[in-house]
Amino acid sequence: MTEVKRFLSLDLSLDYPGLFRIVDDKRPYTSIQEIVDSVRISPECLGQPEFYCPEKLQLPEGTIQAEESFRLTAIRTEHGDSHVDCEVTRKDSKHIFTVKLSHTGEFYECADDQFYTLGELVEWKMRKGRKRTVTWLC
Repeated sequence: MTEVKRFLSLDLSLDYPGLFRIVDDKRPYTSIQEIVDSVRISPECLGQPEFYCPEKLQLPEGTIQAEESFRLTAIRTEHGDSHVDCEVTRKDSKHIFTVKLSHTGEFYECADDQFYTLGELVEWKMRKGRKRTVTWLC
């Protein structure tokens, strides 16, 4: 027997009383600048997307291992160069590192297992310039 997936498109108000999960985008980002242009960056952990790179990232502050997840916490400019502050958690300890916006490579969004209201999804989770799939908790 073949499984058939059906997709339904609905118009719902932002105050619709349900919980939803966002499906991670499988398309890679090709630079840190592209990520910065499409997500809201905040030092708050709640709702912040996490990303990973399939290759090791060699940085002045150390190495981010392949597939190790990190999140962007702030954008800053020093001496005309724009950077993003990032955070990785290892064994319950947070490590901060900096990456230039011009850094290129393949970066992927990590899966998000949290549930959100439609209002939260629109405010925090919808990426600019990307189509998103949302699943509904029935």
